[in-house]
Amino acid sequence: MEFIVSVYGLLFKVLRPPNLQSSRKGGNFSSLHEMMPSKGAIFILILASYFLITGGVIYDVINEPPSLGYEVAPNGRTRSVPFMVGRINGQYIIEGLSSSMMFVLGGLGLIALLKGNELSGSGVKGTRISYLVGGGLLVFIAYTSVFFFMKSKLPGYLN
Repeated sequence: MEFIVSVYGLLFKVLRPPNLQSSRKGGNFSSLHEMMPSKGAIFILILASYFLITGGVIYDVINEPPSLGYEVAPNGRTRSVPFMVGRINGQYIIEGLSSSMMFVLGGLGLIALLKGNELSGSGVKGTRISYLVGGGLLVFIAYTSVFFFMKSKLPGYLN
């Protein structure tokens, strides 16, 4: 460890990092707090990463599956299939992204339910009701959609 420290010390005696002045229209940043992103930007970043991770983007990059599957219909024509039926450990790209969208909608519904519950003591009754109804509707849509996706992917699921 001391060897690495001495090598880095020698390296930084020879090379000098540039003196960068970060500034914006009003002048220099006075603190790191001014450079912090807003709560909304952090929420959007976390929500987008949740969408990509639950959608199986890592699986899609490694295995390179097709975006849709194709099967031959009884009349001899090919038709597109969004779900890789019978394979629990495989997915098409559209299958992962659509189920991920339902997970995000369910999460947003739970957040709306929480926000509506926080407004219970305030005098704004219409807003509270709209949060609760909208959140419950989003959770219901997400649950039934994911249930339908599982029934399509595994035909004998929960019979």
